[in-house]
Amino acid sequence: MSTGNIVSWSKKEGDQVKVGDIICEIQTDKATIGFESQEDGYLAKILVPMDAKNVEVGKLIGLLVEEKKDIATVDVTKYT
Repeated sequence: MSTGNIVSWSKKEGDQVKVGDIICEIQTDKATIGFESQEDGYLAKILVPMDAKNVEVGKLIGLLVEEKKDIATVDVTKYT
């Protein structure tokens, strides 16, 4: 598998995320799976929108920050 589709986002920008939370649903060539967070924090920015097709494996799809106050300071231009 080299690409997948973002079916839906389970979290919105600004939402708190805990380890194990499903952040989004990703459809592969064989199944639709929940993408789980490996860290606690806040979803600062969604970089790849819902319904995006053929997203390369390993591509950055969103930004997570440790503290809610850090959301306002994220410089998205570094990642797009």
